[in-house]
Amino acid sequence: MEKMKTNIRAIIFDFDGTLVDSIEDIADSINFVFHKNQIPVHPVSDYRKWIGDGLLSLMERATNHVQISAEKFHSLTFEAKNYYADHCLTKTCMYEGIADLLNQISKQKISMNILSNKPHAMTVQMVDALLNNWKFDYIFGQREKVEKKPDPAAANEIASLLKISPHEILFIGDSTNDILTAQNAGMIPLGVTWGYGKEDEIKAYAKFFILNKASDVLKYLKE
Repeated sequence: MEKMKTNIRAIIFDFDGTLVDSIEDIADSINFVFHKNQIPVHPVSDYRKWIGDGLLSLMERATNHVQISAEKFHSLTFEAKNYYADHCLTKTCMYEGIADLLNQISKQKISMNILSNKPHAMTVQMVDALLNNWKFDYIFGQREKVEKKPDPAAANEIASLLKISPHEILFIGDSTNDILTAQNAGMIPLGVTWGYGKEDEIKAYAKFFILNKASDVLKYLKE
């Protein structure tokens, strides 16, 4: 393929909603725990709206319709986390066109990395299972003592480890958190619409580039 943009030396991908569609496994896990505890469940469409800020925020939104104690909330969250750990690969798969996108980028001298608000160990586990055909230099999920997106700390850490200036790094994600992370880190934000973020919200933050399918990313990289 033709050479890609010379001003982009690295890419940081969001994970859920950008590279893989994991929403059904997440929804099924929480709903399983809710049903077991006689709490009304939610449709997948609700979880699609609520995802993006990590498990605790997701559980807060999912339990907003019931009155439970703090102790019960943490118990439900613990149960859901453990159940999801055992069922996170049941329905989750790559989005259409992602395999070709990663294949094409891999042919270039562009570093590929992943930054997620999903717990770190689980992020690594799922990348190893679903994306092991490709080399990612750094894979970071949510880690203790590191602020989650949109805080730029983890993105800046990746830039520092790569020894690449932030303005030479493309940050690709489906949510306003990803766009804000890129902007906060001084990176190039690229919003995509095939994931869980609301297109109008992404456009409000990402006044630069909004792409609708994986092949559009390749077009952008070759422009």
